[in-house]
Amino acid sequence: MFELYLIRHGQTEETCHVTDPYSAQLTAVGLDQSRALAGACAAWQIEYLGVSTTLHSQQTADIINERLPQAMRRDLQDLEDVTLDDLNLDPTASHRMETWTPEQRQAGLRQTWTRVTSALARILLYCERNGVERIALVAGPDVLSLVLLSYFGLDWRMDGRMSIQLDAGSTTHLTVSSDGRIQVDWVNRLP
Repeated sequence: MFELYLIRHGQTEETCHVTDPYSAQLTAVGLDQSRALAGACAAWQIEYLGVSTTLHSQQTADIINERLPQAMRRDLQDLEDVTLDDLNLDPTASHRMETWTPEQRQAGLRQTWTRVTSALARILLYCERNGVERIALVAGPDVLSLVLLSYFGLDWRMDGRMSIQLDAGSTTHLTVSSDGRIQVDWVNRLP
């Protein structure tokens, strides 16, 4: 049995105010949310942190890691939200996702699904081999939604048909039993 905590990074600057939307920093509210998340992670006794390499996820994880220095931490580019790279250098696409066509979004999600599910498999294998039972992933909403979809037996094609709203600074908790049964204890809870 293991417990999986999906942690959305704290609130960020509006992406229209930054040149690179993948490097938006946490706001003052986001920093407060991250401190609250750190307290919750300490209470949950998180043993492993898998962290997206986006700036806001890194900032959130840094605050958590200060509170839990003994937790194993891995920063993984594979946990980044959908990026322009996921469109395989489509020359018509901008780095701003809100300008993408529905077809571009689907192509990006398909690529993201592939890298996120393989990263999750590697994380779970590592944790199983090392007796780690409390795992947290710190990432953006698309990645965390894809992880949830995978546990529901669904995939990236549900985008547009099923909406999973994950608020900034929120957590989702899943318990996976030794026989593979999944229990979702909460979604979108603030610490």
